[in-house]
Amino acid sequence: MLASSQLVFASDYPQAVRKAAEVEAYVEAVRALEQEGRAIATGANAEKLIPDLKRRLAARPAATKVPA
Repeated sequence: MLASSQLVFASDYPQAVRKAAEVEAYVEAVRALEQEGRAIATGANAEKLIPDLKRRLAARPAATKVPA
């Protein structure tokens, strides 16, 4: 078993999932995460690996930012 402290969340876009029901199921699964899972999905572990991650993301051109 892998410790949750060893996980990061990533996603590719455009996704291979194209059917509305599949996208809806994915979104609902992410929304159903417990507090620890939500922290991982929002970058808590990624920030440990890349200390200036928030600054880098904030510095991206507006056209590359994806709404949450």
